[in-house]
Amino acid sequence: MNLREVFVFASATPPQLITEAIQAMAFLDPPVYPDDIYVFSTETAKRRAVSRLIEGGVLASLCAEWDIPTVSFSEESFILLTDNSGESLDDIVTLEESESAGDRISVFLSELAAIPSTRLHCFLGGGRQTLTFYMGTAFQLVARQWDRMYHVSVSRGFERNDSFFYKPKQDMDIPTDGADGSRQFINTGNARIFLNELPLIYLRDKIPLSRQTSSFRSMISEGQRELEKAHVVMPVSLNLSERMLFFGNIKVVLTPLQLMVYSAFLRNKLDRCSHDKRDGCKGCSGCFITLVELTSSEAVDAMSRDYQALYGDDHYKKDILMEKWERNLDVEYLRQQISKINGAIRKTMPDESSAIAYQISAIRQYGRSRYGIRADRSKIRISNR
Repeated sequence: MNLREVFVFASATPPQLITEAIQAMAFLDPPVYPDDIYVFSTETAKRRAVSRLIEGGVLASLCAEWDIPTVSFSEESFILLTDNSGESLDDIVTLEESESAGDRISVFLSELAAIPSTRLHCFLGGGRQTLTFYMGTAFQLVARQWDRMYHVSVSRGFERNDSFFYKPKQDMDIPTDGADGSRQFINTGNARIFLNELPLIYLRDKIPLSRQTSSFRSMISEGQRELEKAHVVMPVSLNLSERMLFFGNIKVVLTPLQLMVYSAFLRNKLDRCSHDKRDGCKGCSGCFITLVELTSSEAVDAMSRDYQALYGDDHYKKDILMEKWERNLDVEYLRQQISKINGAIRKTMPDESSAIAYQISAIRQYGRSRYGIRADRSKIRISNR
């Protein structure tokens, strides 16, 4: 599917930013030409940009000189920023004006990103820095993986120069203000336009926002709520000799027998991974085992060694356990211990969702249910000292 290339500018001030960006994108390999252009603007900035770029013919000259396909750009391309009563803003100074502008930017970007046939190219720079902040922040919440964000700048002496809107094919001298305020001339052959693609954290699929979000502040608040609910896996640290189990800085209190069983599942996660080249454990259950496997002589021997470590390498404790388990260790006993372990974890963790990664989970299958821990193996540390 051919995507419709949509250029969005945070500001119409200075208007040179628009033509410089169009030229820089046309010079990419392959070139990117705008199908649509939108510019967030005050009424005053709009009049200035229309006067120079459209009525003054600067944009048409750029396209003709550099063989750029005709750009669809008119007064309707400007998204006027308004106050809370809907009146157009001539400048953005107060908190109320800034928030109103932020709301307009956020809602419009969200609407554009909802159109699957578009690719958004957002350009920061120019105008009030507040607008750049609003646009950059909102864009990271709504941008899709194929959308891009840029900052455009030009060589010193050419920025905000009323005689420079793009680099012409034929070099020429244009006036500029010197450092001492005197009138000087610089040659366009020395001009460079820098197009810097900015890194994005694509949060759209990680922080789902409701379609009813109608303001920048509500978008941020909703995003923060989603982040707080997001599942973050903390390190799992088990010190056998100290009988201490931590998830991050949260201590979980288990009995020695429960620690031994939990340790068996942690070790299984570390030692029996069938996808060791895979990046992370999310969605993988390759290390899960049946409870029958956990009652094998090999598994019981490994657990008894951990049980011995829990008591300072006391061989007597291991011998007693082995003697007891020759008679009593069975699948039902392990189910009981797993239930108690999971209960302790749920009781300790702040909520059910944060406990899921650390509980001993089951993949149910008649006669062959498999059990394991979903926490990433890279987060697991077991020590005897």
